[in-house]
Amino acid sequence: YHPNASELCRVGAQVAEERLRHGEDEARRKGDMLAAHMAQSHTYVSRFADMVDVIIRGSTDVSQARAEKAIGYEPDLSSQWCSAGSNWTRQLLEPLAPLDMAGVPLTFILGAQTAGIYDLVEMLTDRLGFCGVNTNFFEFSEMGDNEDVVKYRQCFAHCRGKPPLDMTPEYLYAHSMVAPRLAAAYATSNVLQRVRTIALIREPVTRLSAALDLELERCDGLVDDNQGRCRVCRETKRGNKKEAEMNRHVLCKAMRGGTLTRLVSEATRDAPDRCSQHWNLACQAIDYGLYARQLSSWLHFLPKERLLVLHYEDFVADETATRRRAYDKLYDFLGKSEVDLGTDIIGANERPGRYLGLQVECTARRFFKTPNDELVQLLHKTWPRDAPFPSERYNDALAAGRCDSIVSSTDAASLPWPSSMEMARRREQANNFLAAAYRRE
Repeated sequence: YHPNASELCRVGAQVAEERLRHGEDEARRKGDMLAAHMAQSHTYVSRFADMVDVIIRGSTDVSQARAEKAIGYEPDLSSQWCSAGSNWTRQLLEPLAPLDMAGVPLTFILGAQTAGIYDLVEMLTDRLGFCGVNTNFFEFSEMGDNEDVVKYRQCFAHCRGKPPLDMTPEYLYAHSMVAPRLAAAYATSNVLQRVRTIALIREPVTRLSAALDLELERCDGLVDDNQGRCRVCRETKRGNKKEAEMNRHVLCKAMRGGTLTRLVSEATRDAPDRCSQHWNLACQAIDYGLYARQLSSWLHFLPKERLLVLHYEDFVADETATRRRAYDKLYDFLGKSEVDLGTDIIGANERPGRYLGLQVECTARRFFKTPNDELVQLLHKTWPRDAPFPSERYNDALAAGRCDSIVSSTDAASLPWPSSMEMARRREQANNFLAAAYRRE
């Protein structure tokens, strides 16, 4: 049926397995038992197991076990995911014409947000010759046919011979959607093995404080989210803009009024239904720092040689040798020869970590302890030669007893942030200008 049948089969099985795993996580959060849908769910599981058995021998048992486990939590939801996985796999087995992937990016920056991404992009575009665009395309398009490819290619029409670079910070966070879509699309033309992906991560609590300050900048009207995005991708993006603005207003009101602790406590609650009942934008800000889960999804679809994990802390380290090694690692991955760029580019313009106050900080640090440990385990298992990793120090503040005297409380007042740091800087600049004008008079 297809010149790349073996590659499609491999990706199809991984897509289905990943969707089952994601369905299991979602079902656990919801936690309801809907017995009325049990029979229908069993039917989907049976069909899905048969399909996987056709694709790759031996994977049936794994898929069946995961699907049955999902049924134990929420049969209706698991049936939807089993159906989606089965339909996706069936589509991949149909006689397809390979997608025309000429002119689309082979290099991707996945995230994370407020971790030095735009400094990295500036270096790659201005000094290494790439053409970077923030598209967010794979989060809102399945890239299922050549019509989608044409739309995606239009985002890079201005590159004029420069290698295109898709630099979308949301790709790491939206791993469960983006990774399988990208893998399936690129596998059809046998170019998946040429894809290069870069993840730049930052200590989660510091990254959280910078991300919250970014949301304040949006509330202050200083950030245009459409700036730098191609028109095609802005039109492709689907979402409830009014609802997003309302959620951002709630978060900014809490930060300015000193009630951020309540939102962060809900976002870090140790329960299967965390954030499901009372979702707020702090949940998203927290989830951006769950790097182990995100990287595991990408490693499910790409070989480890095609994914580079960089640490923000290496690029802003005091030791020149540490910064030099980080840049050398990036050059080697991109296949670029070393150039005299200095070692103070990435991280130079990123938002610094803003003081959260001990109550909010310790709530976040306690939540991230286990995910940080899982991240270190993943890095050591996947790239043992690159050890030690800066993320091994992400839990040092807890180990040093910084939060020992802090009792968690959802009602404790947080440190109020009247405005973003950028707004405060601009006001100070304006006041200094006025003061200088008065002195001249």
